[in-house]
Amino acid sequence: MPRNDFRKTVFWKPDLTVDRNGMAKVEFYNSDAITTFRATVEGISMDGSIGHGEGRFFTQLPFGMDVKIPTNLLTGDHLILPLTLMNNSDKTISGKLKISTPPHFSLAKPLAETIELKAGETKTIYPEYTIGFEAKTSDLQVAFLAEGLQDAFVETIEVSPRGFPVHQVFGGNKPTQAFDFSINDPVEGSLAAAFTVHPSVLSELTSGLEKMIRQPGGCFEQTSSSNYPNVLVLNFLQKTNNAAPGLVATANGHLDYGYKRLKTFEVNSGGFDWYGKPPAHEALTAYGLMEFVDMKAVYPVEQALIDRTAEWLLTRRDGQGGWDNGRPGLHSWTQKSPISDAYITWAMTEAGYAHEVPKEIEKTVKDANTTQDPYIMALASNILLNRNDTRAGQLLAQLAALQKNDGSWDGLSHSMTHSTGKNLTVETTGLATLAFLKATDLQIAEDGQWSPAKTINAAVDYLATAKTHYGFGSTQATILALKALVKHAENILGEMEVGPVAIFVNGKKAAEQKINADQNEPVVFNGLEKYFTNGKNKVEVKFAGSEKALPYDLAVSYHTRQPQSDNTCLLDLKTELITSNKSSIKMGETVRLTTTLKNKSAEAVPNPIAIVGIPAGLGIQPWQVKEMQEKNLFDFYEIKNGYVVFYFREMGGGEIKNIHLDLKAEIPGEFEAPASSAYLYYANDAIVWDKPEVVGIGY
Repeated sequence: MPRNDFRKTVFWKPDLTVDRNGMAKVEFYNSDAITTFRATVEGISMDGSIGHGEGRFFTQLPFGMDVKIPTNLLTGDHLILPLTLMNNSDKTISGKLKISTPPHFSLAKPLAETIELKAGETKTIYPEYTIGFEAKTSDLQVAFLAEGLQDAFVETIEVSPRGFPVHQVFGGNKPTQAFDFSINDPVEGSLAAAFTVHPSVLSELTSGLEKMIRQPGGCFEQTSSSNYPNVLVLNFLQKTNNAAPGLVATANGHLDYGYKRLKTFEVNSGGFDWYGKPPAHEALTAYGLMEFVDMKAVYPVEQALIDRTAEWLLTRRDGQGGWDNGRPGLHSWTQKSPISDAYITWAMTEAGYAHEVPKEIEKTVKDANTTQDPYIMALASNILLNRNDTRAGQLLAQLAALQKNDGSWDGLSHSMTHSTGKNLTVETTGLATLAFLKATDLQIAEDGQWSPAKTINAAVDYLATAKTHYGFGSTQATILALKALVKHAENILGEMEVGPVAIFVNGKKAAEQKINADQNEPVVFNGLEKYFTNGKNKVEVKFAGSEKALPYDLAVSYHTRQPQSDNTCLLDLKTELITSNKSSIKMGETVRLTTTLKNKSAEAVPNPIAIVGIPAGLGIQPWQVKEMQEKNLFDFYEIKNGYVVFYFREMGGGEIKNIHLDLKAEIPGEFEAPASSAYLYYANDAIVWDKPEVVGIGY
C-alpha cells in the first residue's frame, strides 16, 4: 500500500495524566514519513513546578524512499525531484523504479528503470519534469520494487495557471438576456466558462454557497465569512425539510471547526476582537452575537456564550442612547455615530434583548428620520419589526420611495464596516429586503404607499445580479445578501418556473436542455469556453415558451499576463526576490523576499491585506513569520499553499510597510510564484497586483 500520510503533527494530547512516579504511556499511529520525529512533553506538578522534556525517535524501512514534493505548482514550472533511495538491509538489492505523474508532466530526461544499491547505500536521483498547460489537481505516485522489498508513496499536487486571475460572474432571471464581456489574452489552458441554471430555490442557494463552505481561517470576521453561510444553508434545509446529505455533512463538519475557532477570538475581559486582543470591539461583538444566535438553531452553541456576550455589550451603553467605543481609530469599523449605534442596537434586538435597550431603540428611530440614510433607515425598520412596532410601516414607506430603478438602495456615506461602493449598496439592499420581508409576514404596511411584492421582487432581482466569484463582495455584504435571499426563499418555496433553456455564444447555439420541474440539483453547462474568442464575446440566454425564467449565472475565469490592477485601490504593492549572486541558488540556501505595501492616500485606511505569492521551490520559515508578528510588523498572518497572507488593522496616510522574509530553497527547478495582490478588506472589488517572482534552484 503506498504511503500517503505525511502529517506534520502525528499526536497531540493536552490532558495527559502521569502516575505517582511521574510516568505515563501513550500509543498512537505514526505517519508514513521516513524521518526523525521530536516528542515534546510539558506539564505542571502538584506543587506548581513547570516541567519540560524532549526526545527523538526515527522511522525506517528495510528499503525506503524520501522526496520533498511541492503541493502546488504553476503551469510552465520546471520541477526537479530529489528522490533519495535508502537500502537499510545488509545485502545488495536491485529493483525497478516506477514514477507515475499527471499527464501534463513531461519528463525532460530518460530515467533508468533498474537501480542497484549496495548494502547500507543511499543514492539520490533527480528526475526532471516540465509542467504543461493543464491546470488541475492530480496525484504523483512513486514506487520501487526490489527482491521482495518495496516502498511506494502518493502525493497530491495542485497545478494552477500562471499570471493574473480574472473572475467574472453575471447573474440574471429574465427569459431573454445577453451578457457582453471581453477576454484579454488568456494564458493557455486557463480559460473556463460555465452557465448554471437553478431549477429550485435549494439549487440557487447551495450552488453559490459551495464555494464558501470551506475550511475557516484568518481573523474573526474571515472565519465568519466561511462559517456564517454554513449556518444559513443548514437553517434553510431544516425549515424547508429539504434533504441534502452530502451538503449537510460537509457544512456540519466545517461548522464545528468554525465555532471552536470563533471562540478563540473572545477577549478575557469580555467581547470579541478580530485577533482576540484587548480591548474588544463593540460592533464586531454585536456581529458575533447575531452569528451565535443564528447558529444556535442548527448547532449546540453554549447559551452562556450568548448571555455573557450580550451582557458585556450592555455595559458599553453610553447612557444617551448610543454605545461606547473601546478601540478608537480608523483601524476597524466606524464607531460613535448614528451608524454604529443603529447596528449594535439591531444586533441586540436580533438576540432578543430589545427590552434592555429602549433608549437605544428610540435614538436609532430618531436618527433614521433625521438623516434619511437608507442604511440607517433599514436598520431602524428591522429593529422596530423585531418588536412588532407598527411605526416600521412609516419608515418602510419612506424607504420604498428611495429604491433605485435597479431594485437597490445606496447608503449615504458608508456602512458599519466602512464599506463604500458596491459593498455598501449590497449591504443596504440586503438590510432593506429583510425588513420588507418581515413586514410582509407581520402584515405591517402603509396602505397604498408601497407594494410589498414589487419592492421585494425588484430588490431580490438586484441581489441575484450582485454575485461575485466567492459571494456578494465583503463578508458583511455576503451575509446580509444571503440572509435576505434565504428569507425570500422560505416565502416562495415551490413557486419557481421551469422550461427549456438555450445558450448562444457569439451568435451560435452552444447548448440546449429541458429542465424537469422536480429537479433540485443545478443544471450546469460546462465547456462554453471553446466557443469564446480573444477580445469581445456575447452570451445570450433564451427560455422558450415562458414569460418567466429560472435564476441563472454565467461564470467566466481565466489567467492573463496583463495585471488587472484597479486604479481606485488605495494601496500599492511591490515584491522582490533578492539573491546573493542574482543567479540560481542551491538547495539549502536562503533567498530574501521583500514585500513593500504602501498606503497611497493621505488618510488612514482600515484593514489592508497583502497576499504574497511564494515560488513552489521555496519554503517559508514559520518561526520567522511568528517572530515578526510578535514584533508587530503586522497584526496577523496565514501560510497557505503558495502564499503568505499579511493582515493589518490599519495603515496611516502615506505609511509604508516593509516585510523581509528569508525563504529556504527546498526543491530544485525553475519556479514562478502566484501573482501577489493587496486590497482593503471592505473594498475587495478594488485590487492591486504585482508581477510574479521567478527563482531558479540547483542541486
